[in-house]
Amino acid sequence: MVQYCWEKDVQAGMVSETIIRACKNKKLSCPNMYFWSVMKMIQIYGTAFKDVTGICVETEKLKAVFLPQYGAKLASLIYKKDHYEILAQDESKAYLPQSKNSMYIENEVSAVDDLFPTIDPCRTGFADNAEYPCHGETLRFPHSYTIEGDTLTMAFVSETFGYKFIKHVKEGECGGITVAYSITNLAEEDFPCIFGLHCMLTAEQGGKVLSFERPGDAVIMFDEDGQFGKPLQNVQLSDKMLISDAFDKNGNAYKYYLCKEKTVGKCGYYNPVINKNIILSYDGNALPYLGVWMNNGKFKGMYNAALEPCTAPYDSPANAREKGYNFIIGKGETYSVDITFNVEDSV
Repeated sequence: MVQYCWEKDVQAGMVSETIIRACKNKKLSCPNMYFWSVMKMIQIYGTAFKDVTGICVETEKLKAVFLPQYGAKLASLIYKKDHYEILAQDESKAYLPQSKNSMYIENEVSAVDDLFPTIDPCRTGFADNAEYPCHGETLRFPHSYTIEGDTLTMAFVSETFGYKFIKHVKEGECGGITVAYSITNLAEEDFPCIFGLHCMLTAEQGGKVLSFERPGDAVIMFDEDGQFGKPLQNVQLSDKMLISDAFDKNGNAYKYYLCKEKTVGKCGYYNPVINKNIILSYDGNALPYLGVWMNNGKFKGMYNAALEPCTAPYDSPANAREKGYNFIIGKGETYSVDITFNVEDSV
């Protein structure tokens, strides 16, 4: 679909007021935009990322690079108007792939990884008590991929845990990019797990995490400088915890969860350099919790604000269950959620 800004096109005489009224009457969910069936705006094509190959998914607004061979990672997301890289990048010129037994933090830690079935290593008794690897399994293995029409599909089947993990990438509303996830439990027992994103956004001084008035206190997971609290301490969420400090190679790094469920699925980050909000939108019933990891330099000399919408807090299904958060995918069942990445005007 082509997407037009209707006010501009009416002024230019490209679109009639009759069409605009019809589109408004349909109550399209994208404000100030309408869809007119003229041509496909999305483009999908092969590209390079550092020293590896990937697949570019490009809309009128955004240019995303996925790496099927490397965990189907979303490695780059460019806001085309300002040629701005939205996702935090590792400084290495060579791509440092994760592998089955690699130490996560010693390799490529950047951009967006899919966290499944855990963040921290753990065992739950599932799959003959196999260990869930650090930051999950899916990011460590190649995914098959196909391109059909306007959709990129990537898939992985786990031999260890018995699940099928599928991502369909397509154009979202208002020029965004939507990733539709489905995870099917192929095992003969219920699967205790966590699904979430590890979305490392480029931080800028004064940038601010947008929690959209998510209720409740924050639970500290770690705080390198002890600035806000101790591990597992409940603290009052403050603006200071949401705002990126100036970059410093010794700048604090800390993570916390907002553990009260929120069914309105939206989180983001205000970026003052481009004066835009980076927005992730999704079904809040499917991803009711939010982790936030702010890194002002101490971790690998990087500068990021990471958003981690997830099915359960506390970084592992074992810890979550202990705290009363028990997410499972039942035998033969499929969990699914769509996540849309976009850039919006700040208010």
